Amino acid sequence: MIKKLLIIGAMFMLYLTAVNSFAAGARIDISGVQNKITLTPGKKSQHCTLMNPSWVKPESKQKQMLYFTTPHLTTKAQSFEITFIPQQSGMIKINLSGPYHKPSKPCESVYFQKVEIIAGATIKNPNFNNNNPNGTLAGWFFNDLSRIPPLMKLHNGIAELKVSYDQPLHQYITVKKGVAITIKITAKKYSQK
Repeated sequence: MIKKLLIIGAMFMLYLTAVNSFAAGARIDISGVQNKITLTPGKKSQHCTLMNPSWVKPESKQKQMLYFTTPHLTTKAQSFEITFIPQQSGMIKINLSGPYHKPSKPCESVYFQKVEIIAGATIKNPNFNNNNPNGTLAGWFFNDLSRIPPLMKLHNGIAELKVSYDQPLHQYITVKKGVAITIKITAKKYSQK
């Protein structure tokens, strides 16, 4: 009887993890694939997901990628932290987006207010306050080069950058072998108000 209860409890915890993994929260995909950098997940804020994505093919790339999601966001900004360790030195890609969605469903957006690296590396324009001379966002790039700059608004003097799964934003950073990277993000649910 106790064994059955433990199995049911374990299955329920797996279910909750899976549901949280695809919740309407902020998402960051971190990739070392281009330079074959293995990324080992470390600590994460409570109720967040941080893992090497098992669905990526070929399997050899799974350990070179990290998938991070926050729990459901509200219209009030919340901060979350993750730590990971690169196993080689080089450049990795940090991709900001909203939650995954099926093509038949509407895409949810998220406002990022800040993406800062607290330890282990540096990131350009963590507050999204600086632009290049041509008006584009300094330090950050779009996967779709034809896309105009993202919807940005100021809320109480804080820049808020709107991204979604279909309209992500990325930046490359330099990492060192064995040096833990801690990223802190501040994000909130997109609201049309």
